[in-house]
Amino acid sequence: MVDKKFEVAGNVSIVSTGKSSVPKEEFEKTVDAAIKGADVGAGESLADMYDRFSKLLYAIDASGSMAEGMLNEDTINQYKWTPEILAQFRDKMKADKSLSDDIEEWDEDAEEEVMRAFPLDVDGMGDDELKMYILTENLQQKYSIHVDMDYSRGSRKRQRTKMAALKDAAKNFVHDRFLKFKDARVGVFSFEDSPQLLCVAGATEDEVMAAINRLPDAGGGGTNIYRAVERVVGECKKRPSEVGLHHIVLVSDGCDYGAAQVEGLVPKMKELGIVFDFIYMVGASPDNQGEDTAKVMRRVCEMTGGEYTVVKTEQDFIEKFLTVSNRPMLPAPK
Repeated sequence: MVDKKFEVAGNVSIVSTGKSSVPKEEFEKTVDAAIKGADVGAGESLADMYDRFSKLLYAIDASGSMAEGMLNEDTINQYKWTPEILAQFRDKMKADKSLSDDIEEWDEDAEEEVMRAFPLDVDGMGDDELKMYILTENLQQKYSIHVDMDYSRGSRKRQRTKMAALKDAAKNFVHDRFLKFKDARVGVFSFEDSPQLLCVAGATEDEVMAAINRLPDAGGGGTNIYRAVERVVGECKKRPSEVGLHHIVLVSDGCDYGAAQVEGLVPKMKELGIVFDFIYMVGASPDNQGEDTAKVMRRVCEMTGGEYTVVKTEQDFIEKFLTVSNRPMLPAPK
């Protein structure tokens, strides 16, 4: 086998052998065994090999709130904005100590990345950016500032539901994935109060597409994130990828308080080589997400080498969904 160009120094912990690290040669041997009979090569870098052999599992929230609309760029034109109203909002926002941006930066003293909060740059916002921020954060209600609807607009872009936006983005990604790798491994789960396997990773493109189409346009149950994650982690153990690489992407518009239990699954995730991503779809009707629960989910993502992402508009979701799905990664160290 041609020697692979590893993008990390030294040994890497990416093969489920029970060892804390795996020599490069051992990984290459595992990859060689995995690609026998395959019509697509592993690639020339570690990222290529991850991309080729990882198993991607989507866990999709199918609760009733996913039938609600997402904000789009035309939403701001549905209101009657005036310079006076925008000035009122700017003044209120500048005085609002709770508004801040959470930014990851390197702390040289602590020698680690930490979250720091900085005041929102209200003056640096353009008018359209300000208007969208007002709507996504529901500042009209928070500051008791009324903004009239503009009913004179003859045609307005209809808000598509969160589920419709999710289905389209997922199908576009899956199609591109199977164009790249004919034997791509993409599995789909839906969940409300309990999870349901719609398609195992390793199915054909048509079967994966059919599974996505079966996601309900209007669900009706609650949101049980812990049971969903537990079920998907169990699937990784039951049907592991050839080289022990798994990527779970959970998409939800709510963060139930039971989700805090997910942190207890982290040791098993690391053992199975799982990277966990959480995409929180705020949409047009934000859920009162528990701050403590959100912090737990952020930690779970960080501990497994994944990302916690908040999206507030349809375009934002599409971009972030594709970024997460295509992001090269390796499981966090065990």
